[in-house]
Amino acid sequence: MHMWFWAIQIAAASASFMDPKEFTSRLRKKMDRNSLDSPTLVAQIGQSLGFAAKKTETQPLVSMPIKLINAPPHNPLDPTTPPNRRMRHRILFVRHGEYENNHFKTLDAEKCLTPLGERQSKATAKYLQHLIEDAGLTYQDVRLVYATVTRSIQTMDFIAKEIDAAAGIYDTYNPYETPSRQNRVARHEFALLRESAPHGLSASQKYTTRSAKMALALQLLCAPDEMFPITIVICSSSFIRYCVHQAAYNIGFISSPNEMNHTIVMGYCSVTQIDVGIDNALYLRGINQTTHLNDLDPIVPPVA
Repeated sequence: MHMWFWAIQIAAASASFMDPKEFTSRLRKKMDRNSLDSPTLVAQIGQSLGFAAKKTETQPLVSMPIKLINAPPHNPLDPTTPPNRRMRHRILFVRHGEYENNHFKTLDAEKCLTPLGERQSKATAKYLQHLIEDAGLTYQDVRLVYATVTRSIQTMDFIAKEIDAAAGIYDTYNPYETPSRQNRVARHEFALLRESAPHGLSASQKYTTRSAKMALALQLLCAPDEMFPITIVICSSSFIRYCVHQAAYNIGFISSPNEMNHTIVMGYCSVTQIDVGIDNALYLRGINQTTHLNDLDPIVPPVA
C-alpha cells in the first residue's frame, strides 16, 4: 500500500514525462539548432533535467609557418615579371605505380608494385631525368621525398637509380654510409605523406586530421631551400589532389569528403607540376601528365 501511494506521488510530480509529446515539444523550443554556441543534444537534455552541463569548447586554430597564396596572373619565368613574382622552387608530384590490392583487403605494408607498376616506374624515372637535364640541372640539384609505404618506396627506388645512373653512379646505395649519401641524389622519407589518423576519432575528425597533416606537409615542401631547386615527391593520389586544390582554389583545411573534388583522377606514375614563387604563390603547371607512359607495351598473359 505504501509503495502504491509513493508511485502516485512520483507520477504526479513528473507530469512532463507522462506526456512525451508535450515534453518533446517544450524541449525542442529550447534548442537553437542554428547557433554554433548551442550545446549538444546530450547537454540540452541534461540542462532540461536539471543537471549541470560542461561547457563546450571549440577546436583550436592551427597555424602554419608559411602562408601559401594563390598565384597572381604573372608568368614567373618571364624576365619582365617583378622579382617577388618569380619562381623559386619546382615540385614534381609523382603518384606511385600500380600496386597489388586484392579487393582493398591487402595490408598497407604488403601493397607492392605489380610488374606493370615496375615498368611504369622505370618509364617515369627516364622522363624525370629528361626534365632535369632540360633544366640544365644535375642530381645534386634534386631531392626525392617519398611516403613511408612500400609502393612509394619502390617507385622512388626506380627513380633514384635512373638519376644516379645518369650521373655515372652505379654502386649500391647505402643509406647508413655518409659518402654514399653525399654522392647520390638526396632521398628523404616523409612520414606526413602517409595517410593515417589516430584511432577512436569520428569521420569528420579523421578528415580534419588528414587535412592538417597534408597542409603541414605542403608547407614544409614549399619552404625555401636553395640547395634543391627541384623536389620530386612520390606519394598517393589524395595528397597530390590536395596540393592541386591548394594551387588552384586555396580551399584550406578539408573537414569532410564533400569539400574535396574527387573527380580529379591521378593515374599511376602520373606527374603533376607546381611551381612556388618567391612570395610563396603556387603556380599550377600541369596535372596528371601520363604521356611518358604511352609507349609501354601491354603485358600479354601467358597461354595456358
